Amino acid sequence: IVLLAHHQHAFPILQRARERNFQPDTIWVGTHSWTDRFFGDSTQWMPDIPGYIGIAQYRNRNSEYQDFLQRIQAKQRQLRPLTPVMEFLPDYAAETMVDSILSLAKALSSLQPKDRAETGHIVNALKNITFSGVSGPVSFTAEGDRANPQYMVMNFPTNKATEWVNVGVAGITPDTVDIDIRAICWASVGCNQATAPTDTYPVPPNAVPLWGTLLIVVISILFIIIALKYWRSRQKKTRLKANIDEMQKKINAMQNIDNELYDLDQQVEKAKRKQASLLLKRADLQEIPSTWTEVEDALVEVNPHDEEYWDIHDKLRESMGTAWISKLWRVQNMSLWTYYSFHKDRLTRNGINHNERLVWHGTSSLDPSIIYNDQQDGFMMQFSNKGLWGRGIYFADESVYSDKYSYKPPTSDMPLTAGRCEGEEDEREMFLAKLLVGNMIFIDRDESPEKASECRKLTVPPTDASTGLKYNTVRGETSGSQVWIVYENGRAYPDYVVRYYKGRRDINRTLYKTRNEATRSKKRKQKSSSPKSSPKSSSHKSDPIVDVEQGLSS
Repeated sequence: IVLLAHHQHAFPILQRARERNFQPDTIWVGTHSWTDRFFGDSTQWMPDIPGYIGIAQYRNRNSEYQDFLQRIQAKQRQLRPLTPVMEFLPDYAAETMVDSILSLAKALSSLQPKDRAETGHIVNALKNITFSGVSGPVSFTAEGDRANPQYMVMNFPTNKATEWVNVGVAGITPDTVDIDIRAICWASVGCNQATAPTDTYPVPPNAVPLWGTLLIVVISILFIIIALKYWRSRQKKTRLKANIDEMQKKINAMQNIDNELYDLDQQVEKAKRKQASLLLKRADLQEIPSTWTEVEDALVEVNPHDEEYWDIHDKLRESMGTAWISKLWRVQNMSLWTYYSFHKDRLTRNGINHNERLVWHGTSSLDPSIIYNDQQDGFMMQFSNKGLWGRGIYFADESVYSDKYSYKPPTSDMPLTAGRCEGEEDEREMFLAKLLVGNMIFIDRDESPEKASECRKLTVPPTDASTGLKYNTVRGETSGSQVWIVYENGRAYPDYVVRYYKGRRDINRTLYKTRNEATRSKKRKQKSSSPKSSPKSSSHKSDPIVDVEQGLSS
């Protein structure tokens, strides 16, 4: 039996089949969605020889695989020295990420620079690519598809095993199949078989006992009696025909509705394609923040003379009175801004107040550049861990709360991050982000232990009973701060990267103590750089003016 299901569904199905005494010699065949995957805490519910067999993504364990894995491990140790490195490549990484990117890189490197933007040249170059990759031999057909991809054939031998066993390799043609039949354990038949089982039952049927024969006779008599009653009931069935005809009319009506729904599905699909096209046009027409410079994709340092700098400085110190900004960068990422603006307009179109807020977010050990340099999502659920309100992206009103999850920037002894200078030992970084709260619900997890347990299991917001739609955001309170949790990408934009320290102000890092001090310095600079009022006045030296920014006399 071929079982097509994800692993979280496949193994409960297999366990149910075992509990209901499903035919024990069944050979269950699976795809990579559950073959060679985790199946729970116990295997005791399985038959002694389960006989599960299937295919999994091929991973070439030769020098190419090891070389690529070692380079990834070295990069991980460099960027996150305190975090364990991956011991093997994820399933999707071998073919989807590594060999696909490597194939494209080899094709592009074989072309002249002027031909690298032409799709036809790239496809022709791919046809000639051949190499041994992480996912096996890599080559392409004349149509540009992968030529004869390989898969591992996996078998789960006994219920005492702790992992699947690789019994061979198979491609998409008969001449690429290489399987060790003796290495496979077959349900009911056993292991170390020279040939695969036939379609006949390997377990011989038991002889029918005497009581079984009598039971068959009794059942036959009952069948005859039931047949006679059935013949007598034909008149009653005639009366039921009218009801059946009425039911048929309802079925025909439902079929007509199904046809209309199918037509609507086609219209929706067409509308989605049009929506994608309009989004591209929208990106060219939408407004960008007034504070942005002409460079759209950049990390721009904000000058301490700017009001923008002191607005964020004041917000940082609302809950951290001893904090001082040492560096402030504005994130100008047009792709992320377009994605964020789309979600903002979507809420408005649905009649929901987007309720935009400025909130704090700490990235812990994750370098902020991974978020602000991304061209698709920015803040991603993929980087989220399970918290007090489940697995989501957490933001806080109070900077002191996000300070606990702040990122420590690299110092002079560590590699620098592109776009930002090295940091001091006492410095930390976090995001000040724009968040579309939308329709939100407050959940008090301290209400009871049951409510706290319910909160930790959240993966999406609860449903709003008044609308029948899910809330956009969950709000909670913890450690003296309001927190906001969203469970989807695109609803927050990384507006600023704030580098700060706590304690006494260091004039080498924070030039001005107050907004007024910065404003006075800016005016003095403008006055000293303005043209003189007359030739006579220009012939005399100006009075010495102390420049707070430079700490010198001019």
